[in-house]
Amino acid sequence: VSYPKEIKDVEKIKIIDYLDDKNFVIDEGMIHRSNKDKRSSRYSVQVKPVKNEIKIDSDLMRIFGYYISEGDIDNKDSVRFTFNSLETRYMEDLINLVEKKFGLKSKIEKSNAGNWSNVKFHSIIFAEFMTKIIGKGFNKKIIPSWILNLPIEKQKGLIIGILRGDGYGYTNRHTTNIRAVLSNQNLVYGLWAIF
Repeated sequence: VSYPKEIKDVEKIKIIDYLDDKNFVIDEGMIHRSNKDKRSSRYSVQVKPVKNEIKIDSDLMRIFGYYISEGDIDNKDSVRFTFNSLETRYMEDLINLVEKKFGLKSKIEKSNAGNWSNVKFHSIIFAEFMTKIIGKGFNKKIIPSWILNLPIEKQKGLIIGILRGDGYGYTNRHTTNIRAVLSNQNLVYGLWAIF
């Protein structure tokens, strides 16, 4: 984890720069996978297209925060977020943000086995992008140094997403406090560096 000393704003990110598969192409601002079989349509219908150029703002950072606290990758082809079933507002916020930023849709899938719900985005492109930026698995995720260098207005979105998943408020005699509970040391240091 680096500890930035200066602010370096980044305006946008191109998803295609994070994809290993060279069969992805950009057409009208969307990333598609080309079909190898020339008898079929030009682009694969099995791979959902995703917006290529994403503005880096508080909304994108909030998606990253939700992913850090509640997200993981399923089978390399989808990004899954698991929330308490009562956190409907956060799940709807995530669904709206990902649709706005990446052009992907999802819905809330309530568990029959417990008090939790999933929001799953079935997209190999989105899954690879999130893996390359943040990592996967609770103990392997990071906050990249370029995010640590962003202006605080953008970083606030990251903090909000993390706290909504792994944080809680409490009051002692004189003050109200917020606490984040993370078991990944790199994430703890990254969050600490922002504060």
